[in-house]
Order: sequence, then structure tokens, then C-alpha cells
Amino acid sequence: SQQSHYLSFRMRNKKLDCGYLFRVQEHNNLLAVYGILPFLIPESHQSAAMLLITQINYDMLIGNLEMDINDGEIRYKNAIDVEAVGMDESTIEHLLQSVIAMTTVTYEIFSELVNNQNPATELQELLMALYRQEDARTFFLPTQFVQ
Repeated sequence: SQQSHYLSFRMRNKKLDCGYLFRVQEHNNLLAVYGILPFLIPESHQSAAMLLITQINYDMLIGNLEMDINDGEIRYKNAIDVEAVGMDESTIEHLLQSVIAMTTVTYEIFSELVNNQNPATELQELLMALYRQEDARTFFLPTQFVQ
């Protein structure tokens, strides 16, 4: 069985007060850092949240968003293989900063979703904004012809 060690704390970054969790698996030399949103997604909004998480995770290069369907907790996770990259103060600082940054963005996105009375409408707007951001990063224009 895998034994994990945990360190959790709360931290305020600007107006955002979130929970953070370090999880170490010594046997596998893995370190995961989680940023946990300070609110839960209500059951009425969980389907929209799951669809949104799926779309966001699809293009994410590092880390991922997760939702606990039992209580609606949303968290961002990033992890490293300590055996491969080592672990020093700089590595931990970069890992934590990436988690703080993504947790902040995640907070903004899901706050909008939770505060909307009609999550289906809000979801369409959020997905359209994500599509526009994706289109802005496209380096070619699709055509009907072979290029």
C-alpha cells in the first residue's frame, strides 16, 4: 500500500484565501501540490462544472483540475517526480507559485459559474470565451485545401 504524507495550510493571496495541500509519496518519490477553492460547487451546478473542467484540462500542459463529486470541492493539482528532477527550495517555490497562479484563475472562473442562477447559460458563455482564447493561440487558419 502507498503511504502518503500531508502538509496542509491556508494562505491569502490578494483577496483570495485558499487551502493548499502538499502530498508526498516517499515510495514513488512523487510530490503533488494542490490548491483548493474556498467554496464548494452546489449540486445544481456540478454538471456544468464537470464540463468546464473537462474543456480546461484538455489543453492544459501541466497540472489538472479535479472535482470531488461527493461534495463539489474543486482543486488544481500539479506534481513532480522528485527522483527525476530533484527537490530544492527553487523547485518547490516554482511548483507552489504555479499552483497559486492556477488556483487564482480557477477561483475566478468557478466563482462566475457558482454565482449564476442559470449555470447552463453561464457555461455557454465561459466555453465561448475559452474557444476565443484557443483561437487567439492558433498559428494557422484552417482551410478546405491542403497547405
